[in-house]
Amino acid sequence: MLIERSMFGFKIQNIFKYVGQHGSVDQEKKIKILGEAGQGVKLLSFTLASILARLGHEVSLNLEYDSAVRSGKISADLIYSDVKIENPIIDEADILIKFTKNRDWFPAKALVIDESICEDGAIECSVKSSHGTFYGFENVALSLFGSKVYINMIALGRILRYIGINILLLNIRDLLPPKFIEKNMEAIQYGFRYRG
Repeated sequence: MLIERSMFGFKIQNIFKYVGQHGSVDQEKKIKILGEAGQGVKLLSFTLASILARLGHEVSLNLEYDSAVRSGKISADLIYSDVKIENPIIDEADILIKFTKNRDWFPAKALVIDESICEDGAIECSVKSSHGTFYGFENVALSLFGSKVYINMIALGRILRYIGINILLLNIRDLLPPKFIEKNMEAIQYGFRYRG
């Protein structure tokens, strides 16, 4: 919008741009997921993004990974909002999900899951930090589900509970790959019910 006024014998132009509602940045929720190839970070982040999009949120998902076939680093930046997302880059996450100790820490308000910063052989992981409590699910994935591959689905259930989405009201089944779907659903339900 252009406003012209005459002041002291010469014209003054005031140009301004509407940049959105005040507080719209606060309406965005930012989730950062750090892991290694083979840990299901792509499946976890894509499934979470699909659930949020189905619920009517604006969603941005960016994946970054290196070219290593095994044990390569992978990260997912997921932002969801009720208003248009202006910037898909995360500088501070609301939630950090960390599956690997091979990455630097990333600034976050809450650390919901940190599966593998524990020493090898640790039965539980309950590490306190200034940002909150870390949760370890590797032992649960192995003892209850028989494989580490279910850590990501346990994490998905935990995240959905943390952000206030009731899985009982969703049809998640059709968003998951058909292979191992029953165990994946059980792992999501376990993560959702977990009270640690």
